[in-house]
Amino acid sequence: PCQAQVSDDFLDGDFLNDPVWLGDTAKFAVASETLKLHAPAVAGTAYLSTESKAINNAVWEFTVGMEYNPSGTNYVRVFLATDNPDLSGSLNGYFVMLGGTSDQVSLYRQTGTTRTGIVVGREGVLNTSDVSVRVKVTRDDLGNWELCSDSAITGTYRSEGIANDITHLTSAFMGVYCVYTSTRSESFYFDDFIVTGDPWVEIIDNTPFPAENDVIITEILADPAPTAGLPETEYIEL
Repeated sequence: PCQAQVSDDFLDGDFLNDPVWLGDTAKFAVASETLKLHAPAVAGTAYLSTESKAINNAVWEFTVGMEYNPSGTNYVRVFLATDNPDLSGSLNGYFVMLGGTSDQVSLYRQTGTTRTGIVVGREGVLNTSDVSVRVKVTRDDLGNWELCSDSAITGTYRSEGIANDITHLTSAFMGVYCVYTSTRSESFYFDDFIVTGDPWVEIIDNTPFPAENDVIITEILADPAPTAGLPETEYIEL
């Protein structure tokens, strides 16, 4: 078995090493032992990603803060699993959406540039002037997902819903993606990422596939002696 783990609490004051986060690095900084958006005061987007292969029997936990009431122009996507380190464009994977017009915590699948909700969380759970939420997502090796949130950091999660989705089976990266207006360019923060789980492993069967007119022998019974409870007969199964 192999583990695909990520852990970062930013206590070292750094996000460029152990683990290495890449992307719009000039728009982020570590302050007060948290990862914070530190972008120019103009509307825009910013992302960071780091290597993560966890997808089977996986657990993702993290904290997100927004020092305002989220909206359709100020929100966060935390990518759990993706094939592309650039979170701003086309990719295949899954992310948690925090905020938006319904102030929800929801789970989405992204295929190319198409985004589809697979767990739609409770409306209004983030309807507060200062958001601080802990999120936990689990996925087993059959593609069963559960999304949970702790919107007041009480230490107790509440389920936002479950779903089964096996559209995308692999992961290479995880990360954060912020959409913000000019007045919120320094109002996002992230902390305490813990990701555990296994990577997806392809099992290759090299058994030749039968072609037309092949004769396939699937079972042979040689004449057993003594019979050991079997018929004293020879046969083959085609």
